[in-house]
Amino acid sequence: MLNFGLGIGMHAIVSNTSIDQEFRNWVQDDVRSAGTDNAAIFFKTFGEGLYFIPLFAVSDVVYRYCQETGMLREGSSRLGDFASRTTRAYLVGTPTLLVGQSLIGCSRPGETDHESRWSPFSDNNSISGHAFIGATPFLAAASVSKPWWLKASFYTLSFMPALSRINDDAHYLSQCALGWYLSYLSVRAVSKTDGECLPRGLTVFPITETDAFGIGFVFRR
Repeated sequence: MLNFGLGIGMHAIVSNTSIDQEFRNWVQDDVRSAGTDNAAIFFKTFGEGLYFIPLFAVSDVVYRYCQETGMLREGSSRLGDFASRTTRAYLVGTPTLLVGQSLIGCSRPGETDHESRWSPFSDNNSISGHAFIGATPFLAAASVSKPWWLKASFYTLSFMPALSRINDDAHYLSQCALGWYLSYLSVRAVSKTDGECLPRGLTVFPITETDAFGIGFVFRR
């Protein structure tokens, strides 16, 4: 919770000053091109929750069914772990995403006079959903990968859906950065619950079984 609070603090600084607008102007005037537009079209697809959330949810259920029925051989579950961590990270992060989008009240570029500045409950674009949804599978893949170069590759790719939204002038820097950071925190929380020792403080973790879904809380002193 403290880490997300730090993310909110950085969002406040960037969105309530001229940083967001100046960064937007630089990207649109000096960076955006036909090449970046084509790349944005490709990476924006990974942030489409209508397709990817059901896909990973079904994959997770199938994986857990195969686990319980003994259909998985020893060492053959890395792909299943990836699907499971992605689904559980969505479960952890989505409530915060939905609340934060409206609570902070920022707008998309060019939509309102207050632009990226905080205006509680005035709009629902304060956190980029595409950045959160699109980053999660790549960060989950990094969490189950062992070679450093593979981890680095997945981490690099995790930024691309967020950058596609900045390129398309659909979100400000602060909104995309917080969407990515929320994904990072969600995947980290899920990964830590798979380990032997939970971090100190409050940990929010998803419960995904074949017959039950929910969210649990653990506080470790």
